[in-house]
Parts: sequence; C-alpha cells; structure tokens
Amino acid sequence: MKGLFKACGAFAIFLAIALVVAACGSSGSSSSDSSTGGGSTGSSESGESTTASTEEGGMSKIDLGTTEIEVEKKTPKIGFFAYGLSAYELAYKAEIEQMNKEGSDVTWVEAKFDAATQLKQLQTALTSGEYDAWILEAVDAEGVCHLASEQAPEQDIPVSIMVTPTCGRAEKPWGEEVWAPGTLNFISDTANVTYLTHVYEKEKEILGIEPGTKVAFVNGPDIASQAKAVGAAVKAAGIEPIETVAGDYTAPTAQKLTQGILSRNPDVEVIIDGYEGATPGIIAALKEAGKKPGEVMVGDLGGSSEISVPNIESGWLAASGAYDPKVTAEIAIKEMEAAFQGKQGARFLPADPPGGSVQDPLVVTKENVGTFEPTY
Repeated sequence: MKGLFKACGAFAIFLAIALVVAACGSSGSSSSDSSTGGGSTGSSESGESTTASTEEGGMSKIDLGTTEIEVEKKTPKIGFFAYGLSAYELAYKAEIEQMNKEGSDVTWVEAKFDAATQLKQLQTALTSGEYDAWILEAVDAEGVCHLASEQAPEQDIPVSIMVTPTCGRAEKPWGEEVWAPGTLNFISDTANVTYLTHVYEKEKEILGIEPGTKVAFVNGPDIASQAKAVGAAVKAAGIEPIETVAGDYTAPTAQKLTQGILSRNPDVEVIIDGYEGATPGIIAALKEAGKKPGEVMVGDLGGSSEISVPNIESGWLAASGAYDPKVTAEIAIKEMEAAFQGKQGARFLPADPPGGSVQDPLVVTKENVGTFEPTY
C-alpha cells in the first residue's frame, strides 16, 4: 500500500501536505539540511556497533515483533515527532541538526505539547507517506498506540518510541517490558519508574521529606506516559503529597498551579515537579508569595544548564535528577538507520546520563553543581 502512495502524482502529495501543515501548524526542519550518506556509530544493549557504512539499493527486512516489513536499503527519511520546544527538546533539535550535517535525513516535527496536534501530524504522515520511518515521543502515548504499532507497520513504516512508553507500558519496570510489539524499539532516557523511583528516593532525603512533611506535587498531563511513570515513582519512593496537580511541563501553567497550591496550602514545605520545564513557574509563584530561596524546598528532573544549574546555584532549587537528551536522540536515529541497513539492534536501549545510571541516578545539588557538567 505504501508503494501506491509513492506512485501518486507530485501535485497531489504537495497539496495534501500543504493543507495539513496549514491546518495543524506543524513545523519541521528544511530538507536542505539533510543529505544522503552517514555512518556514525550506535550501540545496542549487547554493546555491539549497530551502524555500518550506508549502502544504497536492495531491500532489508525489519522485525517488529508482530510482523516483518521490507524496506529499501538506504538512508531513511525520518520524521522526528517530539513534544515541543523546551530546553530538553532544543537539545534533541541540536543533535538532529548535527546528524543531518553528517548525512542523516531527519525532519523535526513538534506537537507544541498538544496531543490532538501530534495525532493529526501522525495521521498526515501515514496518509502522505512523507517519511520512511518515525521516531516518536508521544504526548498521548495510549492515543497513538494503534497508529504506531499497527497502522504504520501496515504501510511498511517502522516506528521507534522514545522516552514515553506506549500501549499500556508506562508503569512497567525498566527493561524490554516497556517496548511495545509492533514497534522497532524503545529508547529510554531513564524516564521510567525504576530510574525515577531512585531519583525521588534521593530527593526525599535531600529535601528533608519525612512523615508529616507537607509536600505538593506538580506533575505533567494526566495522559502523558512520563507523568504516569513519575506519579508511580513518587508513590514508590514513599512520598505522599498533600496535593497533586496536573500541568503541561511549561512555566506559565506551573506558575498558575503553584499560586493555587500556595493559596490552599500556605504552610507547604516542599514542592516537587515532574520535569524542569515547570520549575521556573514554581519559583516565580514562590517569589510572588514573598518566599525566600530555600524557604520552600523545590526538587525537579532535568539537570539543564539553562534551568536547573542556575536555580541550584541561586538556592531556589535544591535537587535535580539529570537527563541527557542528546544521547537519546542520537541512539534513536542511529538505530533506525542501522535497521534500514539490515542491522537490527536491541528492543530496549537505555540512554544513561553521564555520571549516573538507572539504579544509581545522578542528582545535582548545591554540593556537586560546581563539578556537574550539563549535557544540554
């Protein structure tokens, strides 16, 4: 069926894409940034290199667990479907731009943190056949399950899921269980229940959380896979918030939510969030309420040079679990390119940040921020 789409007239494809872009407002990098060629080195769970020199011509078979598809042996045109722009996402984009210079062909498509927008983007990609492969960071991981694991493979489009497990696997333990059959693999940025539990266990001690400590929790959207994992991890770490609110990982929303928390709980002692995009908003609300640095302890996840480091240095943020988004994007792209060359890697590929691991995560504090080297 995919061949039928590729056989359609150029005008029809152009018109379909133009109409959808106008309707959905998706954005992508220019294809002029990409070129054929390639050849970086990726790694699988077995530690073996997954990328050989790029060969053009012939066919490769890709096993998706539920089906086997056949693709042209080439540098694939990849649609990279991401949440939206934040410090974390900008790191993805920077890595994509660098890899395109080295021979990859990856287009950035952001959902602006909106599940409906991303769903339309994926449906358009499926209909147009614009991309040979998808790398997907799903806003609504369950809402895209059928598209990613069934409909895309029917069109011979392999899908790699990163960061947000889909198809009911958000709360599975770290490992192959988070991979959804029907997709190529799952690339973990350590945003999973096992890793997050260990982060919050450490933050619990750093933030002085004891039985009776009044903790508020600003999480992500209820439909977000990562938000579900964070919520499960907070509970597993023995933290019992007096209030939990669902945000969208952005500062403006977090500021409004924190204002509400402070109004309802003026004696709150600790505020934790599910991603550092919310942290500036939490801090802004604390400042508005006349709080001083450290008066209400704040903990987050991220470890970026833009948000976490300066706020730890100023005393407004007490702890941040470190991520490395560039590694996540790099592994996802290289593994997909390798699959098109007939070199298929592991189903689950961890992307541990430097200095930490799933079992012993790196948490940045006032004590170690001076030696910490953020990767984004």
